[in-house]
Amino acid sequence: MDVVHLRQGSFAERWEAAKQMPQMGEAAIADLVAILNDGALSWEARWLAARSLGYFDQPTVITALIETLTRVEDALDEDLQAAIIQALGHIGPSAIAVLSTLLAHPAHRAAAIEALIGIPHPATMMPLVTVVGQTEGGTKAKVIEALGQLADPDQLPLFTNALNDQASTVRLAALQGLIILRRQVDETQWVAWIQPLVNDINLAVAQRAIHALGRTPAPAATQILQGILGAIHTPDILKIDAVRALAWQDTAAALTALLGAWKTSGQNVRIALVQGLSQMTQPSLKTQMINPVQQWLTELPATAEHSLLRRNLVMVLGQVGGDSVLPILYALSQDSDAGVRLHAAAALQQG
Repeated sequence: MDVVHLRQGSFAERWEAAKQMPQMGEAAIADLVAILNDGALSWEARWLAARSLGYFDQPTVITALIETLTRVEDALDEDLQAAIIQALGHIGPSAIAVLSTLLAHPAHRAAAIEALIGIPHPATMMPLVTVVGQTEGGTKAKVIEALGQLADPDQLPLFTNALNDQASTVRLAALQGLIILRRQVDETQWVAWIQPLVNDINLAVAQRAIHALGRTPAPAATQILQGILGAIHTPDILKIDAVRALAWQDTAAALTALLGAWKTSGQNVRIALVQGLSQMTQPSLKTQMINPVQQWLTELPATAEHSLLRRNLVMVLGQVGGDSVLPILYALSQDSDAGVRLHAAAALQQG
């Protein structure tokens, strides 16, 4: 396979030839650049040439890719533009400076941003920061997401300001940036930034905010999650997320919040609550679960409606263990519900 196949072969031949180009070393660069710039060739050949050039970290390659990128404006060349952006991203830090110069040109800004986003390097930070105010929607979200990955606490104002953006994708990206920076900022302030988003009009943002609060055992976060569970108008889907977040906290305060939510919760939330209890790992917390779980099992009717919930409760009871749960497990091993009997028998074997 050689450059001739890349120019004129079938797609399979071109693909094989392109895979061999990097092995040829710098000797392949001139031919690849010529193919990239030959508008008479098929887009496939130019696309493969662009991809192959991404393996060469050379000034001449970067220049050739940038020149082609800024020259391609036809919508039919979107795939070629994507290949060039991918190649520049693969080259990495060496391409950052020249890509940054394109940000000042509206016609090329979007392509330059896409290329910079694909380079996970601290040197992309300042160029990307300069364009945050010049972007919106999905592009702005991508920029903020890329900046978040760099985990620089100096960019906190950027993330906190973006929490109020009209676009939910931007708010979500800003929230992710704050999550990454959690251990580098004051915990109380961090929770305060997250709190408004649990009521976000966009479900994905609200869910992500609730999940974020589960990452910290801070009492303020627990209180917020408890409030979500106790609010009458909170949708079950968010209550279930709050239950999971409290279980992740794995603290005494979180357990109290979960146990207190039982009476006011519907069936689906109760199932999530019991599953959350099974994921808590602190031995002292497991001991505190025994009495409430036994009481719930005693109170629930042995009907098909409650079968799944009762099975989950039996599973938790088996996990907390101890001689004190043996009598109720023996009784449940004779339950009218076959699923409950099976779980009780399994719990007894574990004990």
